[in-house]
This record gives sequence, C-alpha cells and structure tokens, in this order.
Amino acid sequence: MVARLLDDHDKLTKMVTAAKQTSQNSGSFATKAAPESDRAALLGSFKPITRVLGGSSHPRETEQTRPHDEHGLVGLQQDQIEQQDQQLSQLSTILQRQRQLGEAIGSEITSQIEILDDLSNNVDRVGGKLARTNRQLNRLH
Repeated sequence: MVARLLDDHDKLTKMVTAAKQTSQNSGSFATKAAPESDRAALLGSFKPITRVLGGSSHPRETEQTRPHDEHGLVGLQQDQIEQQDQQLSQLSTILQRQRQLGEAIGSEITSQIEILDDLSNNVDRVGGKLARTNRQLNRLH
C-alpha cells in the first residue's frame, strides 16, 4: 500500500511539473483536464467503494485473518460473535436502565403536575375568598 502511494505521489509530481512547464510556456496555467491515459495510469480502474450485502463473492484477507487456517477463522468468527453478544448484552442493560429512569422521571413529572394543579386550585380558592373579604371590608368602611 505504501509503495503504491509512493508511486502515485511520483506520478502526481510528474503531472504537476508538466503542468507548470506547460503554463510557463503558454504564459498562463493550463486549466484543461489531464489526458485520459494519465488519469488511467494514476487511478487505475477506480471504482467507488459501495457496500452491498452478499455482493462480494471473494472475502478479503485482513491482518487479523491472514495467520489463520479455516478452523482458526471459524474460531475467530465465533470469538467475534461472542464479543459482539457481550457488547449487545451490555448495551441492552444500559438501555433497560435508561428506560427505567425515563419511566421514573415520567411518573415523577405526573405527580408534580398533580401537586401543581392542586396548588393552583387552592390559590384560586383562597384568592376568591380574599376578594370576597376585601369587598366586605370595603362595605364596612
């Protein structure tokens, strides 16, 4: 991979040098695209990477899988599945706790709303009594 990147770097350097020479000869920087042959040499047959489930018939070798034979790969796969199951179990536990907290917060909010409604009703009732008492006092004066 490093060798390929170095090769690409060299090719890009050559292209930039050629473009600079062309711009110096013509008096302005060349704005036209690189020839298709140069693009093909640099990029090769570049295809955008897309993920398609079941689309790859040839699994790719990785640093993790390279030292294993078929049985080792199965064991590695089982280890990864177990690790994912453990992580999923931990996530499930966290989500259950979050749900419990959400439900507890919801019930606390409901009870606080009931208390506030009762307080509002009592304030309205006392306000009415106070207004009546003020009217009676004003009549006495």
